[in-house]
Amino acid sequence: MPTTTHVARALVALGFLAFAGCGGGGGGGTPAAAPARFVYTANAGDGAVAAFRFDGETGGLTQLPGSPFAAGLVPYGIARHPSGRFLYVANEDDGTVSGFAVDQATGALSPLTGSPYGPITRPSALVADPDGGAIYVLSSQATAQVRPMAVAADGSLSPLGPPVDAGQGAFAAAMHPAGVALYVANGGDETISGFAILRSGALSPLPGSPFPSAGVPSALAFDPSGRFLYVANRNGAVIRVFDVDPLTGVMAENAALATVFSAPAALAMDPGGRFLYAMSAVLGDTTVHAFQIDGGTGALAAVPGAPFAGGVAGMFGMLVEPAGRFLVAPGYSAGTVAVLAIDQATGALTPVAGSPFTAGSGPRRAVVTP
Repeated sequence: MPTTTHVARALVALGFLAFAGCGGGGGGGTPAAAPARFVYTANAGDGAVAAFRFDGETGGLTQLPGSPFAAGLVPYGIARHPSGRFLYVANEDDGTVSGFAVDQATGALSPLTGSPYGPITRPSALVADPDGGAIYVLSSQATAQVRPMAVAADGSLSPLGPPVDAGQGAFAAAMHPAGVALYVANGGDETISGFAILRSGALSPLPGSPFPSAGVPSALAFDPSGRFLYVANRNGAVIRVFDVDPLTGVMAENAALATVFSAPAALAMDPGGRFLYAMSAVLGDTTVHAFQIDGGTGALAAVPGAPFAGGVAGMFGMLVEPAGRFLVAPGYSAGTVAVLAIDQATGALTPVAGSPFTAGSGPRRAVVTP
């Protein structure tokens, strides 16, 4: 079961944010320059990571010198360390995870000590622990496994306890915002596997796991409070809502809140918990669907004007960047990255100038740092 350590760290983090939000006095000096921000995509077709400077005001992307940076064969998954100092890529076809140090000023990537790490059977997705102490690697073999990897001070990876079995045909994984549990969407047997994260970083199945989710669960997204887990069931033509116990991580579907939606295949959560964005796998549909979230119940309601134009084909790895101002959507089939501005009042989307931006061959997933 989750330990009090995981609950306490969530409460400490909330307390820190509240304290930071109080502001403070100062000597009236020149404000510190905003840190440079970057977008990285795992390009399955190139065997590389495309890197861009991200303009946090306009949403524009400018490819960095030296980009793309070589990874392994068919990089599908990508994750950034919470510190923003390290980047990890899951190379599905050569069974490794590439680790990179991120130059905080230029965004350039350089291999970490010992990289690439493996062997790991068909690694396809990566999830970082909120504390930064571990990376969890999802293997998309017949019976999927999740392998915990410890993160050293220099970013290098090493095994952290034995791998645990998930279900059949795993598509995606998601971390509870408080770091108490990890979840895997098993499209093959139509379940969600849930694992408690122990103090050591090892994984233990949650009571009641795996949880049924009929219709090929393909994507997962938590609201920031960790109370609601949204599951895109591609063949079931529905987005399901699960209530999640914030202390134990145990989940139960709230069937009354299911939202009918044709072939949902990707989800992206607004970091403020106000909006949820979804992509349909219907051939030729490059629009982005948008929903307002009822903060009390977790229920979804379509944003007026949705779906919105400006997306690209194959947006399986779309996300909302940490400031909540832009949706970033790599197009696996298009070879580009779409960036859409989010109306902060309504959740409506508008493509930014220059979007979509050329990324390379098969950009599957993306991260934005810091």
